Amino acid sequence: MNAHLLYCDDDFNFTADLPPNHENLVQDLELTTLLDAMALGDRFLFDVSKRVILASLDDPAAVAYRQAGPG
Repeated sequence: MNAHLLYCDDDFNFTADLPPNHENLVQDLELTTLLDAMALGDRFLFDVSKRVILASLDDPAAVAYRQAGPG
């Protein structure tokens, strides 16, 4: 079963490259504090959360899908 929380008909690509400026984004937004609190020491959860947060989203339909929430 796939819940499709991020995309209506696709899975999140966990192996995609992080954006070229990801180190600066993490530092400037102090995301390590947020990610540490979310992961509670779970390195896998930390890494997945980081990839999801830093993934760019520029498709209006995908944005609308996420904002609509569970159907």
